[in-house]
Amino acid sequence: MTIPRLSRLARTLGRLLAPRALLRYDFAYLDRLARARLAAVESRLLADLDVVVLDTETTGLRPGAGDRLVSLGAVRVRGGAVRHDEVFDRLVHPGRAIPSAATGIHGITDAMVAGAASPETVLPAFLAFAGDCVLAAHDAWFDLSFLEPELARLGLPSLAEGHPVLDTRLLAQVAHGHLASDLDALARRLGVTIEGRHSAVGDALGAAEVLSGLLPVLRGRGIVTLGAALEASRRLRPS
Repeated sequence: MTIPRLSRLARTLGRLLAPRALLRYDFAYLDRLARARLAAVESRLLADLDVVVLDTETTGLRPGAGDRLVSLGAVRVRGGAVRHDEVFDRLVHPGRAIPSAATGIHGITDAMVAGAASPETVLPAFLAFAGDCVLAAHDAWFDLSFLEPELARLGLPSLAEGHPVLDTRLLAQVAHGHLASDLDALARRLGVTIEGRHSAVGDALGAAEVLSGLLPVLRGRGIVTLGAALEASRRLRPS
C-alpha cells in the first residue's frame, strides 16, 4: 500500500491507527514470494508443515513515515496443531513516542516500552525462533511492511524472500469464498476464541488457531500442498 493511500485513509478515519480490515489488501509481498526460490518446499503437505504464525503491533499505519514496531508475537503450528508452549512474545522499543490513538487499540504505552529491547535485539531473536519454518499471518503484507525495512536496515535476511508466507485472510477467501474474512469473523466461524485481541501474541495465537481450522476446509477443496495454497492465494489478485 502506498504512503499517499495510507495518508488519505488516516485523514478519512481521523486517527493514526485503524482496524486492518479497513485497509485495501496490498499484494506486493506476493510478488516478492514469486521471485523467491521456493520450489524445493512447495510440494510439502500443509498438514505436515512447521509454521510460525506472527503478528505485530505498531505506532501507526505508515512505516515509510516513521511508524515503528512496538510488539512482535508469534506461535508455532506443527502438523496442524497450535503449540501453545512454543511462543515468541516481545515488546519493542520503537525509538519514538506512541500516539494515544495507537495505544487506544493495542494498549501499549510509552512507559511499557521504556525498558524494552530495540529491534537490533528482538529481530535476530525472532529469526532464530522462526528458523526455516513457513511463516503465516493475517494480512501478512501489513506485518511485512514493518518488518522488512527494519531487517534491511540491520543487514538481516528478508523474511518474504527467505520463507514461504501464508496469509490466513487469503486462505479464508480460498476456503470460504468472499465471506467476511477479518480475524474476528473468521474466529467466530471456526469456533475460535481469541484471548488478548489486539496484542501481538494474542492475535498471533488467534491466527494460528484460524490456520489450524482452515486446513481441513482447504483439504476438502483439494488444496493440500504449500504450493497449491500459495498459488490459490496469488490468484485472488484483482484483475
